[in-house]
Amino acid sequence: MATNMPVCPMPSPAPGMPDPKLALQQANTVVLYDADSGTIAHVFQSATLVGAVAPTPAQMETTARAIYARMQPAASRNVAALHLNGFARDMMCPGTTYKVVSCALVPG
Repeated sequence: MATNMPVCPMPSPAPGMPDPKLALQQANTVVLYDADSGTIAHVFQSATLVGAVAPTPAQMETTARAIYARMQPAASRNVAALHLNGFARDMMCPGTTYKVVSCALVPG
């Protein structure tokens, strides 16, 4: 395998304009949580760029559950899903513990 591959520069957007190839069309989050305690078990996020097809909420949840099952095979399967528009990082403060109460993300 060649190790000295040339690096092809990407064309730059017009001055003052955002790069259209990187424009965010949609961001979604699925929070899987213990249905009894509200403890968050897994957070899955999706970023869809302009021109791409966004996953459906059902596809997002299926993917989140599959990843959770692979990452935590011995964990409880009594998890529910909370669907959020946007990224979790924009809704949660770093260093704060959260749980789900009445289908809402709350510090706790």
